[in-house]
Amino acid sequence: MSLPVGLRLAGRTVLVAGGGPVAERRVRALLIERARVLLVAPEVTEELARLADQDPHLVWHRRRAAAADLDGVWLLFAHTSSPRAQRELAEAAESRRIFAVIGGDPQASTAWSAAAARAHGVSVGVNAAADPARAKAVAAWIQARLETGEAPVRARREQVLESPDESRLPPGGVALVGGGPGDPGLLTVRGRHLLAEADVVIEAVPENLELKRKVWAQIGAAAPEQAVLCTNSSTLLPSDIAAATGHPERFLALHFANEVWKNNTGEVMGHAGTDPQAVQQVLEFAGQIGLVPIHVEKEQPGYVLNTLLVPFLNAATHLWVQDIAEPEEIDKTWRTATGSPLGPFQILDVVGMETVYQINLNAGTEESKKVAQRIKTEFIDRGRRGRDAGGGFYTY
Repeated sequence: MSLPVGLRLAGRTVLVAGGGPVAERRVRALLIERARVLLVAPEVTEELARLADQDPHLVWHRRRAAAADLDGVWLLFAHTSSPRAQRELAEAAESRRIFAVIGGDPQASTAWSAAAARAHGVSVGVNAAADPARAKAVAAWIQARLETGEAPVRARREQVLESPDESRLPPGGVALVGGGPGDPGLLTVRGRHLLAEADVVIEAVPENLELKRKVWAQIGAAAPEQAVLCTNSSTLLPSDIAAATGHPERFLALHFANEVWKNNTGEVMGHAGTDPQAVQQVLEFAGQIGLVPIHVEKEQPGYVLNTLLVPFLNAATHLWVQDIAEPEEIDKTWRTATGSPLGPFQILDVVGMETVYQINLNAGTEESKKVAQRIKTEFIDRGRRGRDAGGGFYTY
């Protein structure tokens, strides 16, 4: 479980509301960082109860969390089962200017949880807390290229951040902003400081058009004039989002394949109003960070890769949702007959259930709605969010 980039958590008081598996992972990570953890929940997992008995840095209050618990707290993680309690905690944290990660409501959150890469005075945040293994792998991949000089950087002045001890974090030449449902908010005080120095901004929030527009309105207001603005959307078009940025001429798409550190295509696609110079800048940037740049010359939902991949995955979910064959049989058929290393449902596990759910919901057909509903009830609601969460169609 990743924690906010650049935060010095040792000795800070952090409130964790809720006692389930997500709260357990948060508490473990916080204790490693030597934070003072207040756990407030009427019931907790056996492991949390054991930690509360053994670790003096963890105090468990056996009741529901309330606004008063925020007194003296610097950071909040809210993972209760009550939407109302989540909203009340979010509002209380906002009124007290306390950073907050609100599980299930990324728009209400005000902290940035990410994996970090740092080298040569540059800090790159990769925000994908619902997919921590991917975030860490991407950060390590970027860091290796920064350290070897494969991704050249410019020296910049150090930026003072707005935190109680005025801790410092080197400004980033690249800021990656995004995450899945349950992740923290996308732009914080720290995020805005990073954006103020960014040359390239890459957004990777869930495939929800209104959410993307809302996030880009914030990014557009914070990013400097030199920044090229990129969406990593898998299926939405840049022209659907461009106006929300306030800088449509600098806005385009840079799409990373899943497991980009291994399958390293970078699809670059502008819209009719994108400045050709911005397209060229992003093509060059993609090459500098080790991607194979793919220039998509006209707007196409799904670029090249997903134009090929999505119909294949849709055919597989059609067979499943119509009870024609089970996922294991469908995958076995594809692997055996074609020699491919992964079947379609193994690929869906890599993509992640939130993305699969949102894409099918957006498609709007009766069958896609049925697929989305089954994905939600049989997987997301049961915590089976994909391979990097430990389980999807398969258990890992």
